Amino acid sequence: STQSTWELLDASLVYIEFGAGKAGLSDQIRKAVPGCSVVLVDRQTFKHKRDGLMRREGEAQRLLVDIKDLNLSGVSSLRSRECVAVSKHLCGEATDLTLRCFASSSTVAPIAPVHPTAVPEAVHPTPVPEEPSECPAAKRRRRSTVRGACIALCCHHVCNWRSFTGREFLAGHGIQGSDFAYLCSMTGWACDCSHKSSSSIDQSPSTQSLHDLTPAERQELGLKCKRVLDHGRLEYLRGQGFDCRLVHFVPTSCSPENVLLLCKLSSF
Repeated sequence: STQSTWELLDASLVYIEFGAGKAGLSDQIRKAVPGCSVVLVDRQTFKHKRDGLMRREGEAQRLLVDIKDLNLSGVSSLRSRECVAVSKHLCGEATDLTLRCFASSSTVAPIAPVHPTAVPEAVHPTPVPEEPSECPAAKRRRRSTVRGACIALCCHHVCNWRSFTGREFLAGHGIQGSDFAYLCSMTGWACDCSHKSSSSIDQSPSTQSLHDLTPAERQELGLKCKRVLDHGRLEYLRGQGFDCRLVHFVPTSCSPENVLLLCKLSSF
């Protein structure tokens, strides 16, 4: 229902599943939105995937490519189509690569060069001519590819400072790359607070007081660390022209990784 209120459920849209695996999420989306098209992105192939059935029932395409190498504006099937980026528990760094990938396709900023191992049609995009007289807002609307995104977040402990989208937000609050590893390490306590400590934190004498925390306190601290990272991601997306927020999509009793990043272009 949250997606529906943000106008992200529509049969005219193309749903791009990042880290698609066997395409279980896309299969469920097609059941919820009959007639929609899907594009599956993963860097490896899988047995028993659901692509075949989806192709028989409608439009489906799989791109065998690493997310860091993907340029959505170069995928011919997505040109002149409005899309929604989706993923289910895309681990740490892969989430930030996904945010960069779809945000760059929804703005007029130059697309970053892609790695030569990407799929051919995603490597060599056809340039889109621009009218000099257009205002920035008009350009943004005309060149938009991704209308919004719905991403289930997880595994913050494997985020990478180099690719993290919220670096500017963290730096503005005095958190630099040297502190980032500690922040990421503590996010693991949100889901497993039973371990007394982690090796990366143990090596720092200034963190000895963390050993005295109760399991409940460690879990609370871990959750706060997760939300700090996620807020940095929200600030990045807002800077790219998106309205965004975090929502809980299932109870914690169902999964401790129960937070969804939801966003849509402000122009919609």
